[in-house]
Amino acid sequence: MTISNLSRLCSLLRAGFPEIDSGKDLALLLEIGSGEESGAEPTQKQLCLCGIASAATIRRRLNRLVARKLIRRKLNNHDGRSVTFCLSPAAARRLKLVCRSAKQMHW
Repeated sequence: MTISNLSRLCSLLRAGFPEIDSGKDLALLLEIGSGEESGAEPTQKQLCLCGIASAATIRRRLNRLVARKLIRRKLNNHDGRSVTFCLSPAAARRLKLVCRSAKQMHW
């Protein structure tokens, strides 16, 4: 992998998500998507433990991503009191497109 490939990958992500204006927002989106792939949708506390930002910043950014309809809040199936986060269907589709484009790159 080269630096130019990393730059192209970042360009793909920016083009796929023009409404994201921060690397921290993108990191949250990817962390939520990764959690979904592994079958464990993350809670706000779990996202805070990832070290992306402070708890207050995570909360603000999650609210912003929900307002932009990139992620959704869901009540936990096992415990109706806690909230988990998942990608919206549109964001999941866009991430899959970025993944397909990244796989076609010559690494």
